[in-house]
Amino acid sequence: MLVVCCYKKWWWWWGVCLMCVGAMPIFAQTDTTLSAQKLHEYRVAFWETPPAPVGWVTDFEQLFTAAEADTLNRLLAAFEKQTGNEMAVVTLDTFCVTKDLFAALSLHLANEWGVGKKGKDNGVLIALSRGHRQVRVNVGDGLLPLLPDAQTKQLIDEVMIPYFKNGQYYEGTLAGVRAVLIQIGIK
Repeated sequence: MLVVCCYKKWWWWWGVCLMCVGAMPIFAQTDTTLSAQKLHEYRVAFWETPPAPVGWVTDFEQLFTAAEADTLNRLLAAFEKQTGNEMAVVTLDTFCVTKDLFAALSLHLANEWGVGKKGKDNGVLIALSRGHRQVRVNVGDGLLPLLPDAQTKQLIDEVMIPYFKNGQYYEGTLAGVRAVLIQIGIK
C-alpha cells in the first residue's frame, strides 16, 4: 500500500492508496469539494478504462480471503472447461461506482471484460457491493432461456441475500455460483 501526501498552503491532503489492481483514492475530509471532485474523476476513469479482471474473481472490495477467491476461481474455471460457458464474480466498492450506477457498471464490466464467448453470448457476471448493499446477476442472451430474470431475482433474494445479511459474503457468493451452475444444468 502506498500513501502519497502532498502539502499545499497549510493543508495536508492525503492522496492515493494503490490497491492490487487499480488505484483507489482515499481523501481527507479537509476539503469535501476537492474530495468529491477527485472521487468523481476516479469513477469516470474506472468506467472508461476498467482494470483487467484477475482470473474469474475480481475482488475490488476485498471481501474474500485469498483461499476463498482461489476456491471460487477453480470452480468457475472448471465450469468454463466443462461447458464452454463463462461466469465471473466482481465485487465493487463505493469508490468504484455510485449506488445509482451499480447495475450499469456491472453490465459494462461484463461487456468490457468479454464474459462469455463471442457470438454465443454465454456469460454470467455476478456483481456485488457490500458498501452499496447491491447484488446483480448479468446473464448473456445465450443463457437467458436457462436463467431468466425472474430466476436470477429469486436466486439473489433466497440464496445469496440471507448470507449477506449475516456478513457471510463468501458463503453467499459461493451459494449463488452453485445455484447458477445447478440452474443451467451442471451438478
